[in-house]
Amino acid sequence: MKQSKVASVGFLIGLFLLLLNDFYLKETYGNWLTGKLSDFAGLFIFPIFLGLFNAKRIQLNYIFSTVFFVFWKSDLSTDFLLLTNQLFHTEFSRVVDYSDLIALSILPLSYWYSAKAKNRNFQFLKPVIVCVSVFSFYATSTPDSDRNTPITGRYYRVWDSETFDQPVLQIGYQSKSCTSCYGIILGPDVVSYGYNDDFILAKINPVINDTSKTVYAILVVSKDSTDNFGDKEVYNGLSQTDFLQKRKELHVPHSIVLRKR
Repeated sequence: MKQSKVASVGFLIGLFLLLLNDFYLKETYGNWLTGKLSDFAGLFIFPIFLGLFNAKRIQLNYIFSTVFFVFWKSDLSTDFLLLTNQLFHTEFSRVVDYSDLIALSILPLSYWYSAKAKNRNFQFLKPVIVCVSVFSFYATSTPDSDRNTPITGRYYRVWDSETFDQPVLQIGYQSKSCTSCYGIILGPDVVSYGYNDDFILAKINPVINDTSKTVYAILVVSKDSTDNFGDKEVYNGLSQTDFLQKRKELHVPHSIVLRKR
């Protein structure tokens, strides 16, 4: 513990930014920047945190952090993620977005800082700092369950605050083996929707904030418990005229009304 830098000012600033972004900034100002900030802050402090267990060879901490982050952000980690959640009843989740790898650029700065930094006089707080750090690493890798809310069956409202410059509502289908994983069926920007146990209707902007290209969609709700994708019968990209015609053909009840999200 003596040689670790978790009680240094830079580590505490990075930890504060990670928590602030995950619990406030993403929710309030969800955009591309807040989507990346947690990756930058987390990668800055994670190899320093590993110094608690390997303080003499800090280069290995940075090599491990690089390899693990690339693995975590790729499709290669999906099976590992599912197995971990099943074995330990956790809810680890992540968005596969290779643009997140830009955060690796913070590692040289973190390495330089780790070599130069000095612990401050609040060594007595180190156990608390360690506990808060572990919590922050777990929290940044789990979904915001308050935002991804069920519609009907395994269909969910899924908010994406990372891919676009603003929070965008999509409709997804929950994976059977990973309750925090969703296959997106309707989106990217669902303006309004309505549903019952048999149908989900939606009004969608295929281009964010461009109402001139608005289309409609009808999704026939899958009742098949073995269905992995939930999109066996989807009518997407419909004009308003085609939407009304298809709605009539499918005998969609008039009681289903499109309401703003």
